[in-house]
Amino acid sequence: MRPKSWTLMVCEGEIMNDGGCYNISYELKDYPSQRACMEKGLTLPKIDGFECGFDCKTTEYGLRVCKTICNKNGCGN
Repeated sequence: MRPKSWTLMVCEGEIMNDGGCYNISYELKDYPSQRACMEKGLTLPKIDGFECGFDCKTTEYGLRVCKTICNKNGCGN
């Protein structure tokens, strides 16, 4: 079983009012902490938006589900 980690999800196109992604352009996986994930997101060049998700899984219907999602506006469950 792989350890739970953070995934950086870079938004594609328009972002939500709360800073979240409508669509994901690409993902960078296996960050050891929320801080490491957020710092990487903030350093990406010309980035419209991003989210960091903890312990993310894809459902059988193709939906991404994470225990916690964070973006530049804070975190939520």
